[in-house]
Amino acid sequence: MKNKDDECFGDDIEEIPDTDFDFEGNLALFDKAAVFEEIDTYERRSGTRSRGIPNERPTRYRHDENILESEPIVYRRIIVPHNVSKEFCTDSGLVVPSISYELHKKLLSVAEKHGLTLERRLEMTGVCASQMALTLLGGPNRLNPKNVHQRPTVALLCGPHVK
Repeated sequence: MKNKDDECFGDDIEEIPDTDFDFEGNLALFDKAAVFEEIDTYERRSGTRSRGIPNERPTRYRHDENILESEPIVYRRIIVPHNVSKEFCTDSGLVVPSISYELHKKLLSVAEKHGLTLERRLEMTGVCASQMALTLLGGPNRLNPKNVHQRPTVALLCGPHVK
């Protein structure tokens, strides 16, 4: 059994050399420029480019941007029936058109007929405003009592009134 252990695990510990490995000396033996020149020569001969076009700046992507797109992004998804006098743009590029005062009044009257009262609209506005504030502050984890290194910078108070 001892022979099997010696074959598997090698020599005794007394035979390990006392000198440390010379990382700097080993690194000095590596010629980085020559290796990259060899790679570039191989790529020119074979016609393949593994690292892009020379002197090309890499594209910078936002942290929330999907790099692998399956279909083109449509930034004009909201369609209004009347002529738009003004358009707004979100941080992600979505175009939000404005509506006329007449269309606004018509939408509110239809909402009233379907049970969406002023009180209900105010409640939904408060909920949406608080959710947006939490998202902008970093999500619900930001307000966790154990998270002492990121204190909230905004307090949002909502009440049952228009203002």
